[in-house]
Amino acid sequence: MSYAINALVCLAIIGLSFFGMWRGWRKRASAGELLPTQIEPAGAALRHFERVLYVVTNSAVSKYQRVSLPGLKYRGYAAVTVHENAVRVAVTGESECVLQRITGVSLGRNSIAKAVEAGGLVIISWQVAERELETVFRFASDTEQTEFIALVKTIIENKGAVRC
Repeated sequence: MSYAINALVCLAIIGLSFFGMWRGWRKRASAGELLPTQIEPAGAALRHFERVLYVVTNSAVSKYQRVSLPGLKYRGYAAVTVHENAVRVAVTGESECVLQRITGVSLGRNSIAKAVEAGGLVIISWQVAERELETVFRFASDTEQTEFIALVKTIIENKGAVRC
């Protein structure tokens, strides 16, 4: 009899933990969906990068707080296009997302979802609805990574001339 009670208690604990994880993820997803999606035109395309690993989007203020935006919910390979005033990201299996109001680009070695060699991650800082966010990518080659960073820096430098 005590074996059955112990098994039921363990199952109840496991069930409550899965319910808590599901509820937390839904709350995070609904908070991200309250932020406005940016579907404005992003100017002329400058360069397209295929098969870039999208790692995570997190709050710039609290690095360990993942933000779940439409189009940027799940980690996966993405097609990334740099435009004159924005970066368009299309993660496999999700809708497209446009990163506008880009404020910075840097290299990093870790994020809340991945740790790699020094300078292996590209971190784009941007704003949506007055909220500072960071989106992290990993490129397959150093040449693509260097070219991407140079193009994003031109977006930041031209911010006064082009609406971001």
